[in-house]
Amino acid sequence: MALGYIPLAKLAKLWGLSPESLVVIGGLYLLNPLVIAGNLYDFHMSLLAIPFLLWAFVLAQKSQLGAFTLTLLLFTGFGIHGTLVMALFTLVLLLQKDRRFALVTFSVLIVWFLVLHLGFDLSWARWLLPGVYPLNFHISMRTVLYSIWVIAPFLFVATLILRHKAFYLSPYWIMALIGLSIHLFSSNLAQSSPFDQDSAWLVPFLLWAVMDTLRHFSRVTWSKKAHGFINAVLLGMLALMALDFYHSAWRVRPQNTAALTKALAHVSLHQEIYAQNNVLPHLGMTPYAVPLSRLNPLHLAYGAQVIWDTQFSDHITSAKVYAFLHTLSHSPKADIVFQDAGVIVFKITARH
Repeated sequence: MALGYIPLAKLAKLWGLSPESLVVIGGLYLLNPLVIAGNLYDFHMSLLAIPFLLWAFVLAQKSQLGAFTLTLLLFTGFGIHGTLVMALFTLVLLLQKDRRFALVTFSVLIVWFLVLHLGFDLSWARWLLPGVYPLNFHISMRTVLYSIWVIAPFLFVATLILRHKAFYLSPYWIMALIGLSIHLFSSNLAQSSPFDQDSAWLVPFLLWAVMDTLRHFSRVTWSKKAHGFINAVLLGMLALMALDFYHSAWRVRPQNTAALTKALAHVSLHQEIYAQNNVLPHLGMTPYAVPLSRLNPLHLAYGAQVIWDTQFSDHITSAKVYAFLHTLSHSPKADIVFQDAGVIVFKITARH
């Protein structure tokens, strides 16, 4: 993930940005909690697509079509939601003078999308906008931290506009705002806030818009005071993230790791899966994963699955849901397919 700084540095050189400007861009990327959280809290392989996306943009700027195509093909190995990112990337490439890169990207996107959906029973509407379920938004330190970092590029550009007393709206902001809007309205059902592992894919789009703004204002000069302030902000955000990691450490419960790992082998990724938030990230990119807090006994369909860690206290799941699960686990309407160390997996065998 950190190697994504290299294509950012190359793009900064191509666009004639100063080393001081690169410090800001590098900070927005390397210290970005949207990137770090998905990389360290719960490692998500899909985040490795970000450096490939950054390299693809640089290669398009340098008109290296062969290397660009190879990079796109490597990008396709990182999850189904990457198709939406590639669609936005196609729009970004339409801003380039050489439209061949947009055409190649669109062609790879179509083939990739069809291959991914071939033989899968997957509702298009549910994949694109799974947020049809109500989003249980909870204010937390992490949510505030992420929100600050999403807003940071906008605030930084606003200060540039005020400083130069000239308004400039980079066309790259259009794709960044489209991506941000779609993401907020299609948040992963596994989350209790609009931020999940896919949030990090917005980072390149935001950074390209900031870098284009810096390019428009040509060589931006930085006073020692401004440079010191920026460094202080970056270090402050790093300190907050360190505090957040320390605060989150209590949720790591190694005594159940083996049981939870075994439990995951007993569920189908093509059926609805209800699980607590400490389990959901490990189910991968399946669109059928649903937080246990949103379990509705009246709409629990035949074939639905439940992973229940009885030793985990999930504060966002109501006592009524847990009472229902306790009754269901002793009911003929559900078959227990796995049970170990307080972790239970059962499958619904009758409609409710």
